[in-house]
Amino acid sequence: MSYQLPAILFLLPLFAAISMPVVCLKNRHWSHPISVAILTAMLLVSILNLNNVVHHGEVRYVFSGWTVPLGIEWVADGLASVILVLLSGLGLLGELGKRFGFEDVLKDVYANPAVFWDEVLIRDNALQGCTQKRLHAVPHRTVRWPVATETAPEQETLYLEGSTAQGKPSGHRFPSPSGKLEFYTEDLEAKFRTLGLSSLPEFYSEREQLIDLPFAELELGDDQPGVYSPFQQISTWASPAHILSPEIEMVGKVVTDSPGARLRQLGFDTELVTGRPPAPHFHSWTHYFWQAQEMWPDLHIQLHPEKAATLGIADGEHVRIVSSHGSIVARAWLDTGIRRTAVFIPIGWGERQPFHPWYSVNFLTDKTQRDPISDQTNLKTLLCRIEKL
Repeated sequence: MSYQLPAILFLLPLFAAISMPVVCLKNRHWSHPISVAILTAMLLVSILNLNNVVHHGEVRYVFSGWTVPLGIEWVADGLASVILVLLSGLGLLGELGKRFGFEDVLKDVYANPAVFWDEVLIRDNALQGCTQKRLHAVPHRTVRWPVATETAPEQETLYLEGSTAQGKPSGHRFPSPSGKLEFYTEDLEAKFRTLGLSSLPEFYSEREQLIDLPFAELELGDDQPGVYSPFQQISTWASPAHILSPEIEMVGKVVTDSPGARLRQLGFDTELVTGRPPAPHFHSWTHYFWQAQEMWPDLHIQLHPEKAATLGIADGEHVRIVSSHGSIVARAWLDTGIRRTAVFIPIGWGERQPFHPWYSVNFLTDKTQRDPISDQTNLKTLLCRIEKL
């Protein structure tokens, strides 16, 4: 029976597509129960199929016994089977939602992303003017927001003298309780103190650098209960932190007992910078689109030609990047626009991508190095070394 699951998954929607118009000619009210029955069967069969793939591996089914290229071969791997379960489940939830009074949310017109954007996604006052009509009325398809209405002029510079911040009372130039720039208030100080810091400017940088600078260190691990962050709109756990400074007795003294110094002694002599690539797509989920993969298929590392020459690396060659947290391979891109002491690796590639899988730069980063306020992982300065393959 399990061997025939692909055929059942194919026949169920085919049966629905053929029978639904015929049945609805007699009584259109039958369409909903038939849809629920078909989608329920699809969900159950897709779950059985996923279970079969999990326990026995990839499933291949040749329809009519004709092999490719004369026939059709149905292939189900883990990813395809999970997506099939999700689609069947979402379809069933959608039908049931309409039946139980969610027609205002689960509208059929929302299948059109342009309608969904205008009616749902831009309900924020600052985005109301970024309608599909306005976006398509300009060649570059962009609108500088905030714009409250479709005809409101774009604002060049925010918070100018005499202006009012979006959504604030008249005369409030900045989006703060007082309408003024607030660097220190008792309320602000209490929020920062919750996380062990002060609202007054206090310099700190990152733990791993070629030059030792003060850095923030979290006091709690991810396996420990933290405190509620006062900077998040929803309840979010956070860890207090404290700032550590390398002990330097005199200008120019070499620091030997700091995280950065210990890594440099182990040969990690290069600063790794990560972020979005200059083009052509926004990462990481849109990199799954085949168009983006064609434009920029390979994970790359930008490094200075002089740095590459000392390592014997030519443009386009595969190199290994090693940090104290992991290692990956990328294609070398020689660029004079980057410092000789640094390299850049963009985010967005992944080892599970269907077209050009590469281990992502996340394998080089350290989730314990996070900013205590934003909880953002350090992606801008990590020590690494480059190895020629």
